[in-house]
Amino acid sequence: MLSILLIFLLFGIVITIIEEKNFIYQMVYFTNTADVITLIALVPLLTLPVKLSGYASSIEQLSLKKIKKSSQFFSFTQVLAFITGSVIHMAAMNMTHTLVKESSVKLSIPDKYMGIAIIQGYSLSMLFSPLSIGFSQMVDHTEAKFIPAFLFGLCLSVLGLILGQLLDRKRLNYIPVQLQNSMGNDISYKSIMWLCIPITIYVISIILLNENLNVSLIYLTSILSIPFSYVWSVLLKKRNEYFQEVSSYIQNELVNLFGMFALLLSAGYFVGVLESSQLFEFITNGLIWLSNNLNPSLLVSVFMLVVILFSMMGMHPLIAYIIVLHIVDPSTIGIHPVIWGGSLMTAMVIGIMVCPFNGSTSIISSFTGSSSLQVAKWNTVFGIYYFLLVSLIVFTAVKFS
Repeated sequence: MLSILLIFLLFGIVITIIEEKNFIYQMVYFTNTADVITLIALVPLLTLPVKLSGYASSIEQLSLKKIKKSSQFFSFTQVLAFITGSVIHMAAMNMTHTLVKESSVKLSIPDKYMGIAIIQGYSLSMLFSPLSIGFSQMVDHTEAKFIPAFLFGLCLSVLGLILGQLLDRKRLNYIPVQLQNSMGNDISYKSIMWLCIPITIYVISIILLNENLNVSLIYLTSILSIPFSYVWSVLLKKRNEYFQEVSSYIQNELVNLFGMFALLLSAGYFVGVLESSQLFEFITNGLIWLSNNLNPSLLVSVFMLVVILFSMMGMHPLIAYIIVLHIVDPSTIGIHPVIWGGSLMTAMVIGIMVCPFNGSTSIISSFTGSSSLQVAKWNTVFGIYYFLLVSLIVFTAVKFS
């Protein structure tokens, strides 16, 4: 991470020197990713009332009673990670693991498939969730409208869920499940509903405010997480416990994110310097030439590959996505911003699953006891098929648009 940070800074400084620009004025570009940092820091607060509520036991009871096959557990875990990822984003994998780990042990499900289901569901939720940094960046930095972007991302994510289930269904059906014949307690559907209701209210609030206020979606999502998580905890009669959890989060988790924050600041600086340089004008002219001589859908696939390859080489998928999203204006290559943004987000999602150097594969590694490299290998087949599927969708959409 430090080496990539230094490379961004070095390139930014070199461009500034070559173009003989004032370093002091260029410093403002460090604020380019301040909104992303705010989102990363504040969104985890939404997990606190979930932790304090005791919903996990109801989820465990539901899974033990309803699941009869390994493929059903995979689908259940994948969809649960998908739902939690869409509303609590960065904390979704840990939350999903907490909710299903006891069930996986009792049902004798291999950790490998639990891990694959969690990372697939979590990653795919980024394609449409307002809490996703990638989605918020697309809405804020392109001309994409919220609702079309949301619907396109939702369709891509659902297709990804179906693809993941189809690819692993045959192997999963050969895994025997230790069925639980008796349940000591009835399923508390009321608890599950109380988990869904506040989350739904939160998402609807973000959508309505975004449509009616001239406020960045990223800042809106970040700022709302503070009062919303507090009010939710108060309604659960866990006010004191909430403040204790906030203190614990700041001391134990937030401080560990400072390295990523520094990387994002340096990436924002590099992108800002590049956008204000003559080199950027040269790049833009090159893209216009390519759009006039190559099929636009082919260009989209190429840029998707660029994001994936950068991710596999060690760059954080979010950083690779932000750089390409900011540098390339979809209008210069004749692509609708929704298709452009959705395609790049897909590449980011694939990069998250197949890169052994990012936090997501490291978290799954800690859940399963396998190396991050092994976790990345588990997702390679899915990544290839998903890339081809989305490329086909882009080709069709561009052809008939």
